[in-house]
Amino acid sequence: MTDGLKDTVRVALAVTMAAVVGVVLYFATQLHEWVVIAAALAAFVVMILVVPKQREDHEVMIAPGVSLADQKKVTGEGGHILGRVRDAHDAIPVADEAHLRVAGIMDVLVSIYRHFNEDPAEILTTARFREQHVNKAVELVEVYSRLVTDPLLDESGRAYIDRCRERFAGIEAAFAAQYNAMLRHDVSALEQAGRNLETSLRLEHGLEKVAAKALRKEAVS
Repeated sequence: MTDGLKDTVRVALAVTMAAVVGVVLYFATQLHEWVVIAAALAAFVVMILVVPKQREDHEVMIAPGVSLADQKKVTGEGGHILGRVRDAHDAIPVADEAHLRVAGIMDVLVSIYRHFNEDPAEILTTARFREQHVNKAVELVEVYSRLVTDPLLDESGRAYIDRCRERFAGIEAAFAAQYNAMLRHDVSALEQAGRNLETSLRLEHGLEKVAAKALRKEAVS
């Protein structure tokens, strides 16, 4: 919310002022009661008009088409996303090359979500990236972190995590390209980075079924 007072506080102040004006005029002057009442009502109206109202976040536009509420929502989502990536990163063995790749992905995401505070207009231009690509990438990292330490993972499961590991470099590069395009306000580069990211995130349908099967087995065990 922005500077100002809540409606309940504004009304309370206005009522107090009206009461003070009414009491003073009633006992200190010889005015008729209706004049005193009118003066008290006038004091109430003046207070309501003069004291600024606290605007809700959705009423505060910080960029064309972007409200303060939008920015807070996106940065809040970013905190949740980064928490998920951090947990997955910590679960991946340090000796695994993916440990470093996921750290790189996390660093770029930190820069991207920080940028939404510095340039909120990018919240609109990156909607698909945030709502689809980021979530898909995080899910891939999470699945990898859960399966890579499974000693009972079969050959097909190992093939899945190998392919995931191959994808991480492309995901990190696509995230970095997305961030650089945001800094330059380059819409065409944003779109190209999105297409590259979709390629990096795409896994063969058979391997996705393998991951689903492995996760179900993990849940049962």
